[in-house]
Amino acid sequence: MKLKWFNISLGIMIIVVIATIGFKLYHGRDQTPSIEADNGLLERAVAEKRTVICQAIKNADIKTQCFLDVAVAKRSLLDCQDISEVRTKHACITKVAVELSDPSPCAQIKNDDFYHDICYRDIALKTDNEKLCAGVQDHNDNNKCYYTIGVKKNDPLICRLATVLISNDCIYKIAQNTLSFELCSEVRDEVQMNVCRANIAKKKNDFTLCEKIDMTEIRQRCREVVGK
Repeated sequence: MKLKWFNISLGIMIIVVIATIGFKLYHGRDQTPSIEADNGLLERAVAEKRTVICQAIKNADIKTQCFLDVAVAKRSLLDCQDISEVRTKHACITKVAVELSDPSPCAQIKNDDFYHDICYRDIALKTDNEKLCAGVQDHNDNNKCYYTIGVKKNDPLICRLATVLISNDCIYKIAQNTLSFELCSEVRDEVQMNVCRANIAKKKNDFTLCEKIDMTEIRQRCREVVGK
């Protein structure tokens, strides 16, 4: 009796497994052409820059992506506004604003620090406009914005707009890039300032610069290295 029930249970399990596999295979085949068709419509919509083609897409995620990509391709903020999903709309505004190198649309991004900051930061870095870094609210990204532009423009005044720690790193980097021994004096950390001087003395192979280093240990090390 037990063996009989075991065989019946085993048979039922086999049937369930086969049915499940068949269901998945059937629907997998059924969905693949649909996804491929939707992706084809997306590519066509972007190529032709026509959002009306996006309306024919069945997959919700692909349809949303379609509206985003077409808006960016057209550089159209109006098309961004037609996107209902808020985060996607913000991503769209950001991408279009960066494409246009125009920071004014960034102000349209509300209650979304992520895209708000990316919008201002990416335009600032693209245009080398340090004033736009002020629109970046995240502390670290704000500092990186000033650092990157300051170093790129070799402008220590821009470095000063960052916090002291980042400002020191920024000025140090410029001093090394320009081999400006004098600029090292603007680094507001005694050790970093003297290391800055020692490195430039070494790069210039100028022993006399070692004598202008304030800290005894770093000055002595500079004397030992320079000229070898």
